[in-house]
Amino acid sequence: MQARLKRTCEKLEKQYKEDMKLARELWKSTLSDARHYGDSLTESEIIDALADGGATEAKIKLKPIEKRKIKLNKLKEIEEDYNKVINQIQQAINEVIEKDQELARAIAEG
Repeated sequence: MQARLKRTCEKLEKQYKEDMKLARELWKSTLSDARHYGDSLTESEIIDALADGGATEAKIKLKPIEKRKIKLNKLKEIEEDYNKVINQIQQAINEVIEKDQELARAIAEG
C-alpha cells in the first residue's frame, strides 16, 4: 500500500510539474504569436492587446503555476502524514509483538 501511494504521488508530482512547464510554454508561444502578428506594435502595446482579449501572463502562466505549487505542497504534506501514520502503526505492531514475546517467555519459564 505504501509503495502504491508513493507511485501515485510521484505520478501526480510529475503531472503538476508538466502542467507548470506547459503554462510557461503557452505564455511564451502566446507572446511569440502576438509579436509575429503585431510586428508593428511595441512590446507594451502587444501586452495590452493580449490583456484586452483576456490573455494575461497572470491568467495563462502565473495563476496556473501557483495552483500547481499549492497542490504539490499539499501532496507532499499528505504523503508525509501518511508515512508518519504507517510508521506509528508499524511501531505499535512491533511493541505488541515484543510484549507477546515477553509474555510467551514468561509463560514458558513457568
